[in-house]
Amino acid sequence: MLDIGMDIKDDVLTVTLDGELDGMSFPEFEELLESRREEVNQIVIDAAKLKYVSSAGLRVIMSTEIYMESTGKEKVKLINPSDDIVEIIELCGFDQVIEMG
Repeated sequence: MLDIGMDIKDDVLTVTLDGELDGMSFPEFEELLESRREEVNQIVIDAAKLKYVSSAGLRVIMSTEIYMESTGKEKVKLINPSDDIVEIIELCGFDQVIEMG
């Protein structure tokens, strides 16, 4: 299960994830990002309460980053990731593309 919070302020969409971003929950996350990415210049994903991310979840983040880059917007930024989430991202090589802080 994944709870998704969203806030738009000063042209920045902040998405808060609580739970597991997996094969069951990624469609809702993807739909939210696709519906809002055009109206903002940056997307920040707060992963403080994200317990797990699957390849499907990573694909959504990467496709969002590709869209943002192709339209001249800021990089997607992942904040507060746990060590486990960082390890998964690094193993996939996505740390070279996604800004983490």
